[in-house]
Amino acid sequence: MSQRNATAKDLPTQSQAPVNTTMNDQLTDLQARLTFQEESIDALNHTVARQAQEISELQQAFKKITQRVYALSESHIASAAEEAPPPHY
Repeated sequence: MSQRNATAKDLPTQSQAPVNTTMNDQLTDLQARLTFQEESIDALNHTVARQAQEISELQQAFKKITQRVYALSESHIASAAEEAPPPHY
């Protein structure tokens, strides 16, 4: 193996330095965006899970109310066929 001395063409030029800085800035920006997106996704997942629980609770309450309405309609309210016509007919 032969050792080679660094020459002027091996050293970074001025035009290469801003590219590295720009790439580092872009990488940092992408990392920040990714972090923000991960936090947003976590918050949205939490919201969806909470809303799914609320929907489940509301469905159960709706079933109970529906059952109570049917129970009331069967016991206290006569159907239209069973009702006598009003006296003015």
